[in-house]
Amino acid sequence: MQSVFSNCNLERINLKGVSFNNANRMLYFFSECTNLTSVIMDSELNDNLSCLAMFSNVTTNGKLYYNKKYDYSKIIEQLPPTWKAIPVDMG
Repeated sequence: MQSVFSNCNLERINLKGVSFNNANRMLYFFSECTNLTSVIMDSELNDNLSCLAMFSNVTTNGKLYYNKKYDYSKIIEQLPPTWKAIPVDMG
């Protein structure tokens, strides 16, 4: 799943219901998405997930909304300094 949304022109991406449990790589997943301000994720993540430079060159102010029942620390570590991680009870 490397560079899936790279260079996208989207402001918001809702990945609720998309499973990342079997994904091993999310490298550069949102890189160069210069308008991105909101991402929603609710899936369990693979323990071996690599997400290096996931938000590379994303300079907007933004928020990652994630399902608080799963560990999103690997992704949160990759957030730009202008982004906030917000845990949400998604059921």
